[in-house]
Amino acid sequence: MLRLCSAHAFLCVVLLSYRKQSSTLEDMLKGTFVEIARKLRREMTPAECILWKELRARRFRGLKLRRQAPLGEYIVDFLSMPLRLIIEVDGGIHDHQKEEDKAREEYLCSHGFTILRIRNENIYADLPEVLMQIEKEIFKTGEQIEKS
Repeated sequence: MLRLCSAHAFLCVVLLSYRKQSSTLEDMLKGTFVEIARKLRREMTPAECILWKELRARRFRGLKLRRQAPLGEYIVDFLSMPLRLIIEVDGGIHDHQKEEDKAREEYLCSHGFTILRIRNENIYADLPEVLMQIEKEIFKTGEQIEKS
C-alpha cells in the first residue's frame, strides 16, 4: 500500500481531486504519486533549491542525481540509483515526525539504500561543509558497493 509521510500530507488534496479513469484505487494512487513528485519538484524548499543548484546536471563529482524521486512507497529528496544513496533535506517538520521518519528509513534501508540526512540550517550556514559531507558519503557508499 502507498504511504505518504506527514511532511507531504498537504498534497493529499491532489488525491481527492485527481480524476484519472482507473479500474482500481491502487492504479489511481500510483498515477497520483507521480503527480505529487512532479509537484514537489516544482515547489522545492529554499534549502533544497540551494543544494540542487550544486548537485544538478552532474556538477558534483559527476554524480547523477534525481530530485523528488518516487522510490517504492515514498518520495525522496535526492537519489543516486547507482550508489543507492538518498539525500534527505530536513526542515523543522522532521522534529515532530520522528516515528514516520524512522519507519521510512527502515523501509528504504531494508531495500539496500543508504540515507544521508542534512538539516536546512546546515545548508544555509555552511554549504561547503554539507558538500564535503555528501562527498564523504559518496566515497563510503561507493566502497561498500565495490566490496559486495
